[in-house]
Amino acid sequence: MLRRTVDIASAVGFHCIDYVVHAWDVAAEVGIGLRLPDEVLAAGLAVARRVPADPASRGTGSAFAPALDVPGGADPLDETLRLLGRSPEAWPDPIGTAAVKG
Repeated sequence: MLRRTVDIASAVGFHCIDYVVHAWDVAAEVGIGLRLPDEVLAAGLAVARRVPADPASRGTGSAFAPALDVPGGADPLDETLRLLGRSPEAWPDPIGTAAVKG
């Protein structure tokens, strides 16, 4: 059995990125916008920027789809989503907004 040691900061970072991206997934699926605190978005983006983007670690059977191009001036949530292979444009315009208070 393969065992890996992960430091606590990395483990918390993995959970942070999961919460950010899956909150967006749910909001997009039910057709509402999502507003997260700036600190949460910054933390999520920092983790997304560290996820390996090489083709061998992305795609079918991997945790993440291939990274998408990030346009200049993208906001932190859009950049995070694109770095992890999600396209914000693929979802319909929201009918309202869910805000998570930090």
